Amino acid sequence: MTETSSFNRGMAAGMLLTIGSQALYWFLSSSSHPDSSTLREYAVAAEAVVGLGAGFWLVARRSTRKVS
Repeated sequence: MTETSSFNRGMAAGMLLTIGSQALYWFLSSSSHPDSSTLREYAVAAEAVVGLGAGFWLVARRSTRKVS
């Protein structure tokens, strides 16, 4: 794997983890307004699951190929 693709995967993982963390923060903080719709709550929950899941998957999926 080249350094560029490793960097790109790290950047993508970082962005996805940031998006998922922001969605998780929305649930845990007072930002989740009591008048928010059920659709918004489902959308933010999906954002958290997809963002954190894909981000951790990219981090965990490191190359096992050794560079010579």
